[in-house]
Amino acid sequence: MKNKWILDVLFDLRAYAQENGLMALAEHLEEASFLASAEIATLEERAARSTPANDHIRSETHSKII
Repeated sequence: MKNKWILDVLFDLRAYAQENGLMALAEHLEEASFLASAEIATLEERAARSTPANDHIRSETHSKII
């Protein structure tokens, strides 16, 4: 959730580009918005899967590797 502000910024930049005839830039900003949405969703999924029990397992595994 903390990263969703970037979507608003990209939306505003895309709107500005469209209003000022910067169509190629607007298209790239739209693509950037899709990419940002996908990455944010991935981060949120990882955070949702991370539980205290899983963190404990990860800590033990990390300790064994080091």
